[in-house]
Amino acid sequence: MFDWGGIPAVRAALAARSRGPQRAPTKVPTKIRFDADALAALKTTGRGWQTRANDAMREWLKEHSPPDTGTHR
Repeated sequence: MFDWGGIPAVRAALAARSRGPQRAPTKVPTKIRFDADALAALKTTGRGWQTRANDAMREWLKEHSPPDTGTHR
């Protein structure tokens, strides 16, 4: 028979776990608005959809960004 008495301890142990701060944050939180169908298509690809969206944006920027002249930020 399962011992239900240990459940609070397990929950407390799981709640205490955290990833911790990044040594050098590389991502910037932001808000972006997508068409509903585009967002649904991204999310149906499963875990990591935000990383894949970021990668797709980087690829697009390689082809569509003006050359960096160092005069703007």
